[in-house]
Amino acid sequence: MQTIVFIGCYKSGTSREALRIANEMGYFTVLFTDRTKYLEQREEFYDVHQMIYKADLLNKESLLQHIQELMIQGKQVKACLSLIDPFVSMAATLSEELGLVSLSKDALYKMENKTRFRKELNELPCTPFFTIFEQGNSIEQFTKRIKEYLPLVLKLPESNGSKDVLLAKNSSELTKGLTYLNKRNGKFPILIEEYIEGPQYLVEVLAYKSKVTIVAVLEQEIIPKKRFIVTGYHFPAQLSSNYYTDLEDVVFNIVSKLGLTNGSCHLELRLSKGIWKLIEINPRISGGAMNQIILHGTGINLIRETIKLNLGLEPSLEKIISQYVYTHYVTVEKSGILQKVTGKNRAKGHSGVQEVFIKPKKGSILTPPLSMGDRYAYILATSTTQENAKEIAINAAKEIQFVLRPFFKGESKPVIGMLYSRKDPSIVKKAFAYATVAKMENIDFYYFTYGSVDVEKGKIYGWVHEKGNWILEQRDFPDVIINNSSPKNRNQSYIKKKLKEKCIFTSSPVGTKMKVYKKIVSGKIFSDFVLPSRILKNSNEVLSFFKTNKRLVIKPISGSRGRGIVFVEKLPNDRFRVMNGRDVITLSMEDFISYIEVLIASSSYLVQRYIECKTKAGLPYDFRLHVQKNRLGEWENTLIYPRISGNNKLVSNVSSGGYRGELIPFLKEEFGNQYVNMQRYLEYFSLSFTKHFESLYENDFDELGIDIGIDENDKLWIYEVNWRPGSKHREFEVAKKLIPYAVFLANNDK
Repeated sequence: MQTIVFIGCYKSGTSREALRIANEMGYFTVLFTDRTKYLEQREEFYDVHQMIYKADLLNKESLLQHIQELMIQGKQVKACLSLIDPFVSMAATLSEELGLVSLSKDALYKMENKTRFRKELNELPCTPFFTIFEQGNSIEQFTKRIKEYLPLVLKLPESNGSKDVLLAKNSSELTKGLTYLNKRNGKFPILIEEYIEGPQYLVEVLAYKSKVTIVAVLEQEIIPKKRFIVTGYHFPAQLSSNYYTDLEDVVFNIVSKLGLTNGSCHLELRLSKGIWKLIEINPRISGGAMNQIILHGTGINLIRETIKLNLGLEPSLEKIISQYVYTHYVTVEKSGILQKVTGKNRAKGHSGVQEVFIKPKKGSILTPPLSMGDRYAYILATSTTQENAKEIAINAAKEIQFVLRPFFKGESKPVIGMLYSRKDPSIVKKAFAYATVAKMENIDFYYFTYGSVDVEKGKIYGWVHEKGNWILEQRDFPDVIINNSSPKNRNQSYIKKKLKEKCIFTSSPVGTKMKVYKKIVSGKIFSDFVLPSRILKNSNEVLSFFKTNKRLVIKPISGSRGRGIVFVEKLPNDRFRVMNGRDVITLSMEDFISYIEVLIASSSYLVQRYIECKTKAGLPYDFRLHVQKNRLGEWENTLIYPRISGNNKLVSNVSSGGYRGELIPFLKEEFGNQYVNMQRYLEYFSLSFTKHFESLYENDFDELGIDIGIDENDKLWIYEVNWRPGSKHREFEVAKKLIPYAVFLANNDK
């Protein structure tokens, strides 16, 4: 069974189209995806014969092992490729190691990061002025140093689709832009480039055995605002013969300098004062409607030819037709929740319209464009002239109407309440953070406890933060409750039940450690990442664990913050070393059995294998993966950081005496040249596991804290999943996502 393996894809665009085309070419298609949602929507992927979930699509050894297993099953893997930026060079590496086609993987790798290709091409005349803002530098001093080069463009090195690309016209905008990008992704440097005036063009390139072919050149139309959103594509671009010759020379020089002899890429360049300047380069065909534009304009199916290149076959790039194409993308001017889309069939009825594509479904949140992903439809039209093709597409696009429901009814705003156990909000740091962010978002917020709720009257005595003080007011029930406190008695449980009848709760507890363990095991996908656990009923169960393990961990089933955890090591001559906090004792078999019986008589415990996770200096550590939902209801990484034991204890919780490290310096110290791969692994695992974990529960969560360790074989293990992870000194970072998510819940419930 001849098979093509794809690493990652989106639900639409060229990466998805590639699966369909490979299917049409008669190949068995295998998709490795890091999106658990795709597994839930499996029936929508009719063009995928086999879908395999992998939390980390950058784990080469794991991918290689799975592909080799496919081959053992009888699948003749003929190609391994990706049309998604982070995975293009990885797919090329896998292809080479599997003995398949050898692509220019080093060149593809350089193109996947904006700072890498800028440094590589620094000496070429097409490279504009650029500099790099390194994390830890002073934004104020950096702004003073480069303000003479304004206007400037700010970019995150590994973003795509115009995400996180900002225009700074003055020093104030430069400072704000650096601050925003620094907070948004403080792990990477920020690339700052000279802003180039002039029309922008996109060039599609295919290289086969050192023969480089410019397949298509298109002119782009860009929204003239702070974000660079392309809303129109002219094909072919109208260039004089001199400018086209110059463009060819520039493109060939770039491709040669990068070392691309086998592979594809697309470049974006601007023609400024008669000189070509490189804006972007990416190691794949452009996304969206690009393949269809080229197909309707030339008859070349660039995706099919790219697949052929990855199969080791010579691409056929001869143009068999020639006509003008214009593709117009549709955006929205106001935010809202999509109720319906009208006019699609009327748009299709316009003479010359070849394709109408609508992306969002009913219930989706639509916003004005901040990235290319915020383009919600396109109309592709052809004609005998460039002007006519554009006119047809623009007129047809006027038929498309997105019917949106406003977030708020009239002028009303959602009211958010924070339910907590302490009566005085002034001693609750997160309460101040929530109140401050709510004010910034123009949202009504108050703080309350179970004791301040009058169920019969439907009123709450809540604390409102005004002008630096907390003021007690009588309020109606809120629309959304950030529930930071579980009920402690029957009366509080009754109050919570009544509140849930009227209000939306942002989250719910995940349950005990044993419940979490059983959930993950039952879900299967991540069962290999959890430590075998069992409820400790008697000392014999501990002793039986020692048959296969020399060291064990005994944890309270309902414990938190590392309290009550006992570490046990079996010594020669039936002796046991027991560590509880800073106390270390050595016990005989008889005394150890008595110790365990006393322990389990006082509370419920579970027993697990001990994982050796230590720094090079010998200090125990783990990673906290703190994830939250954002204003669109989607999971994001808020914080990832190591927690290192600093007091000879084996627990690394900050609340138990450990200390919090900074991720990047720690990874560099512990993992050397592999620190970037480890960082990516943690980020992908964090989101992938969270989405899967939430699917195991009937209720949704707003944030989770996942504690993980990495053993001596670089195997990742899940220690715990926490419902309300601590955020000491990081309260505002948490609040900046939690408050907008609460608004999202209110809007989607109306």
